[in-house]
Amino acid sequence: MTTQTNPDDETTTKTFDLFLVIDWKNDSVRHRKTEPDDLAPTQLAIPVSIDVNVPEVTVPTIEAAIDVPAASVEQSVVQETRELADDRGLLEGADTDD
Repeated sequence: MTTQTNPDDETTTKTFDLFLVIDWKNDSVRHRKTEPDDLAPTQLAIPVSIDVNVPEVTVPTIEAAIDVPAASVEQSVVQETRELADDRGLLEGADTDD
């Protein structure tokens, strides 16, 4: 595959070079990047070059910084641990109030 930028219309042209392998006996078509060297008697390899014009697309980037206080993280971990232990029946008879 080759790539060429066209500044006039803000597109990029990508050229795909491949081989279509057609089997006329079982009506199948496949493609491959390299020329096949093991064709069956009922197969044909046809070289193909396809140019695709790809427009330039702007993809927005979102950046953010999130600060979570250590106390909030610790409280969440303790709460989740208690809930998990309670679900598994590990805290039966234990005082779980703060």
